[in-house]
Amino acid sequence: MSAKDQPDNAPLILNELKIPGRTGPVSETPKVWGINRAAALDNFPRQGLLCQAGPWAPMNRLDKLVIYKDKTQEILPKTVDENEVGTELQMFVEARHITEGTYTLSYSVTRLGGTAEDSLEMQVLVKLTRPGGEDHSEEPGHPDLVMTIPEEILKGGIDEDNVASGVPITIGKPDDKPPYPFAAAGDVIRVSWGGVFVLSAPLTQAQADGTESIFVKIDAATIREAGDSDDSGLAVVFEVYDLVDNRSSDWSVEQRVLVAVDTTRLVAPLLKEALNNVLDVDKLGNADGTAQVWVSGSSFKVGDTPILTIKGTPQEGPPVDIEVPGEALVSVPTTHETKIANSILRQLAKSQIALSYRLKKADGSADLRAKTQFIRAIGEVQRLGAPIVLDEDSGALDPTLAQVRLEIPFDKSFVEGQVLKIFMLGTTPGLKPYLPDLPLRPITHNDIVAEAPLAYNVDGKHLAPVNGGTAEFYYQQLIADAVLATLDKYAGTRAIRESIHTDILQVGEPRLELPEPVVAGVVDGVLPADTAGTTLTVPYTETVKGDEVFMFWIGSITGEYPDSIKLNEFTAGQRVPFPIPAAMIKGNDGGTVEAKYEIKRAAGGTSYSNTLKFSVGVALDLKDPEIKEAPNNILQPIAAKDTLTAVVRAYPDMIGTQVSVTWTGTPGEGSKTEGPIEVTAQQDLEVALPNSLVAFNLGKTVRVIYTVIRNGVPQDSDELSLTVLPIADGDKDLPTPTIDGAVGDELDVTRLEEGAQLRIEKWMLQALGQCIWLRYDGTDKNGDAVEKVFWAGEAHQQAVGLVTAAQVAWLRELKDGSPLSITFKMNYDKVANADKAVGFPVRMYTVKTVQDVLPTIDSVKGSSSDIEIPPGHKTGENAVILSGLAAIGQKVEIFDWADSKGQATADPTTGIWERLVTALAVGEHSFAVKALYGSGTVSVPRKLTVVDLFYHFTNFTNHNWKGWENFPLGSGGVVPEPNMYWRATLDFNGLGPGERVGIKRSFKALKRNVTYQVSIKYKYLDVSNVGVGNLEVKINNKIVISKNNIQPVDWTTTTGTYTSTTTNQETPMVIGCYHSHPDNKRVPLCLDDIELKELL
Repeated sequence: MSAKDQPDNAPLILNELKIPGRTGPVSETPKVWGINRAAALDNFPRQGLLCQAGPWAPMNRLDKLVIYKDKTQEILPKTVDENEVGTELQMFVEARHITEGTYTLSYSVTRLGGTAEDSLEMQVLVKLTRPGGEDHSEEPGHPDLVMTIPEEILKGGIDEDNVASGVPITIGKPDDKPPYPFAAAGDVIRVSWGGVFVLSAPLTQAQADGTESIFVKIDAATIREAGDSDDSGLAVVFEVYDLVDNRSSDWSVEQRVLVAVDTTRLVAPLLKEALNNVLDVDKLGNADGTAQVWVSGSSFKVGDTPILTIKGTPQEGPPVDIEVPGEALVSVPTTHETKIANSILRQLAKSQIALSYRLKKADGSADLRAKTQFIRAIGEVQRLGAPIVLDEDSGALDPTLAQVRLEIPFDKSFVEGQVLKIFMLGTTPGLKPYLPDLPLRPITHNDIVAEAPLAYNVDGKHLAPVNGGTAEFYYQQLIADAVLATLDKYAGTRAIRESIHTDILQVGEPRLELPEPVVAGVVDGVLPADTAGTTLTVPYTETVKGDEVFMFWIGSITGEYPDSIKLNEFTAGQRVPFPIPAAMIKGNDGGTVEAKYEIKRAAGGTSYSNTLKFSVGVALDLKDPEIKEAPNNILQPIAAKDTLTAVVRAYPDMIGTQVSVTWTGTPGEGSKTEGPIEVTAQQDLEVALPNSLVAFNLGKTVRVIYTVIRNGVPQDSDELSLTVLPIADGDKDLPTPTIDGAVGDELDVTRLEEGAQLRIEKWMLQALGQCIWLRYDGTDKNGDAVEKVFWAGEAHQQAVGLVTAAQVAWLRELKDGSPLSITFKMNYDKVANADKAVGFPVRMYTVKTVQDVLPTIDSVKGSSSDIEIPPGHKTGENAVILSGLAAIGQKVEIFDWADSKGQATADPTTGIWERLVTALAVGEHSFAVKALYGSGTVSVPRKLTVVDLFYHFTNFTNHNWKGWENFPLGSGGVVPEPNMYWRATLDFNGLGPGERVGIKRSFKALKRNVTYQVSIKYKYLDVSNVGVGNLEVKINNKIVISKNNIQPVDWTTTTGTYTSTTTNQETPMVIGCYHSHPDNKRVPLCLDDIELKELL
């Protein structure tokens, strides 16, 4: 017959007690299990040793379990409640019961009405002292953990010649004393040789006593596995574990050994942030580390890739052994840097980091390996972040929640497929621990991609057992069995990482440890005065033999009536009744009684019950309280913006009584008792309550009662359950933010004063210290979204509304015509939480950052002449330069009549714009400029007329003579320079007196009685045998320009005019130069920029 099929009276088959934290077994004959310091003291510091039992079959409510030490000493009674039937019981034995030594642990189960039935026994060895004792020094390493490495090794190191001999390490001092404090047989020495671990054999008693030496041999294979060190040496330390896996409080003081077995190894990398091979992770902060590889020598080639190796054993979590690829080399020699994630380095705080690399060759040849740099990491270990309890409210949880929502901060160490174990560690009002088994939380692919907090919900059913008590939450990062199997047993003891715990949260209203007593005959808080005696019953049953129960009946008239009983094998674990005589009831007629009890524990300590208060006699007929501002017991927050009033309806003979009103909402500022108030009139009583209470209870249900005190005897009214409605986001009764100077929905930033303010009028239920969230969201001039955060959850200190600088300079950088939103949110309960903050109506502005300046056309110049063309005048230029003023930095569009001639941008400082307009046709032109900003205003038109004027220009560019020719022939040519020009030939002895040299051509398009302007540039060179020259320009044999006695000179411009006497006839133009000396002289004339143009 299976256990589950057994009848209710069949003997139980009870397995031995389960202790999740036990170790071992430490002995097989007999089988003895270990309990260490972590299990007894550290894992659950306030609760004690976690034990588990059950379920058994059949298992029923009120079954009683007792845990025993050495079969007879009761150390934990437990009564099964309705929620625990059919489950494995989670129990904690107080740490004071778990003393050092060897003894048995067992339990018995007594079914209701049955006899005790015993479980199998478990023999345990309890050790609570760490091997080596506590490390009280502030220097790195435990000073009482001493090792000796041979002097020749410390001085000469290890190389290929002596590696085969290994290294013998001696533990302890050579003084025939124990090798370290609290050494014991069975201890194991765990040596770290550069991160490779070597275990000693368990210590013998002689070794523990110090009469026999302890040697740990580091063999050649271990030395080669750890690799070569750089010149700073390889780190050697050790730690100690005892029989029950207590670990020494620290490693030994570090020693270093120079290892150079493989001389082909590359130079070890450096960690840039380490100082003297010590990395302070606290100073590192949130920054990544930087590994530096010195790239030099023939071993390195462009394209090779250094791949870092980081190894270490963290204080918690599995060993770290990862590779981080660097970038391929682009230069040799160089110092190559690769980032190491901050999470890796911080995880290795208080341990050794072994940093090396292998060089992956670009040509496919074998990788080259480097020596190892051994770095000591100091500072605080980065633990997994505490879960965030989203439903926490001012340090409390509502026990009626359907679920408790948690957010687990994302950690860089999370890997897809890993599993988190979530814990809710509660304490009942009776100070009993509560630790339900919650579902696991696997880490999925999407979790890793999002790198966002992980959501987890705890079923709200787990709040009921701790209602009136407390709860805290945390989680563990579990390690797969396949990974654990690769670790030695000691690394496995700390492979699971545990998060920081949340704060301890109050669940519901706090209560004393024990439930209030039960008094027969009390109905609705009143016991009839003529009751012929009654019974006060202690309902608490988790008692043991030797406990003493003390009862107290305290009458407001009769005073205290006590009673007590010492429990024996018949009464322990049972409800205890105390008889109350009729005199103790009748004697308090018209008064009250407070009934309570306490239990003095046989094991030490006293537990106290909550108090049952009731009246004796006939109760007042007290109506429910009312809230004046809340018709139908539903309170709109706007109704309480000015006042909050409790109404107590008139009751008989109320003059001379006192009344107090209690509003029970969220803890702290969300609850209040007003009074007592002396009643002076026989009429309804109004009691003013602070309307700030509403702010802390938005969207919640509160309880309101009043208490009438007559002749010193209080009586409570029935309870009013009042629903306080939430304030919805964007509620019309909330003010909308505004900026001084804004008109309607337009914000003209150009008109704002420097001291403009952002204002929010006083809002309903405003109070100092409310947490606010205020921000701008807009678009900058580049079209990018930008934000300006004023407050992000800070408490404000303004009594009436909110006023702050509008940040005009920031507003000026927004894009013209773009939207600006002003978002204001506020936490009424003074707890910063953006998700719970009430959003005020969002203010939307259209931003105007450009002045609506009327653009102007202030200047029109000929493109070639750079001469201003007055309004309405004629010009022969077919290209003009327009310029004027517009709003600074803004664009305008230029029109010729209705034809667009392109856009221009006004200077960001002066506002001047400019535009070249070309290809103007002959005829009238009307130019206007339109603003491409603001309201798009258009300038006053600017007119001119383009006429067909004769124009000729020659500058000899690209050897283009444009019809000009030498006279005499061969007397000049174009100089082949970047700025080409005509020059008289210099390779002859000179000209005779009066002989001319120059250029000529004819024009046929000249018109009678029209005046033309001639302009030329000339230069006279300084050469040998130069003559003083005379320059003449003739048109139709008429001298237009004459320059006499020309000395050597640089480029000079000269002009003249000519009025034509013919129309469309060949008209010669000659530019010539001669000298008047009696003998031959050179005439070194140069000509350029020859211009002939018709004048208006």
